[in-house]
Parts: sequence; C-alpha cells; structure tokens
Amino acid sequence: MSRIGVWNARTVGRRLVFVAAITVLLSALVSVRAEAAERADPPATADIIVTGECWRSPGGWTPNWAGPQVKPRAGGQCSVYRATDGATEANNYVHNNCSGNSFCTVQRHGGAYYIYWFGGCDVFDLRGFSGYWEAHNHSTRGVYFYDSAGNVIGQYAGGRRDPVRWDPIWSIRTCAY
Repeated sequence: MSRIGVWNARTVGRRLVFVAAITVLLSALVSVRAEAAERADPPATADIIVTGECWRSPGGWTPNWAGPQVKPRAGGQCSVYRATDGATEANNYVHNNCSGNSFCTVQRHGGAYYIYWFGGCDVFDLRGFSGYWEAHNHSTRGVYFYDSAGNVIGQYAGGRRDPVRWDPIWSIRTCAY
C-alpha cells in the first residue's frame, strides 16, 4: 500500500473516532434535555414568564436576590414564574394552570407577582415568604407547614384551594399525609 493510502486510512480512522465522539456527546445532551422536559412544571402562558428554578446556589440561598426563595432538602422540584398582569393573573394561574402532583402559591416582591410551583415529595425551606396569598394543593396528599423551630403549625389537605398566611411559615413538607 502506498504511503498516501496509509495516510488516508489513518485520517479516515481518526475522523470516524471524532464523529463517534461527537455522536456520543450529542446523545448525552439530547438525553439531558429530554429528562428536563419530563419535569411536570406547569406550562408557561402568554402572560407568564418562566424565571427558573427556585434555588440557584447549591447548598445555599441565591445571593443578591432579596425576593422569596425556596430550597428543597432532598431532590424536590420547585420553579418560579412571574405573572406580567398582576395578582388576578397569578391567582388564576395557581388554581388553573399548576398541574400534576404539585402545590402552588403566590408571593409578591418588588411590585411583581410570582407563582411558586412545588413538585415531588420533599421538605422545602422557605426564605422571605410573607403575606396572605392564594394557594392550591393539586395533589391528593396533604402539606404540612412548619415554624422556625420545625414544629408543625398547620396543614393543607389534598385538593384544597384557599389562601395561606405565610408570615410564620419557614418550611413546608409536600406529600406529608
């Protein structure tokens, strides 16, 4: 075989290895995107802006954000959405668009209304939650509310859709009973 033929075979081999590596990377990326799409987050509507997950700093609270924050303890899911048309829109979203096995509520910060979506069974630590806001437990299982000492101070049955006074609540447990 000529020198050119050997070089071409090596080049082809290297290219095949490169193409295989790119294929594996793209497959992994598609798998991660599909896994994220399987989350039961409520869909955004024209007037609801998806602002992301409730926590952004692993192991700690999100720096430089004075608004309400949520931190799941053991893998629960939480997302936050901003209602662009005010409290009525946020309240309607909590009752009509939060779906699946979830608990949803509203919080106000800086003149804007935010919808907090809690999915999965977990304890969620809360920071900056206050006020008397609409909530809806779309699950068949209840939610416990805890004070700063970790004592149960209230419960919210599956299917319930009433406002919650958040001022004394420091954490919640979904799928509690």
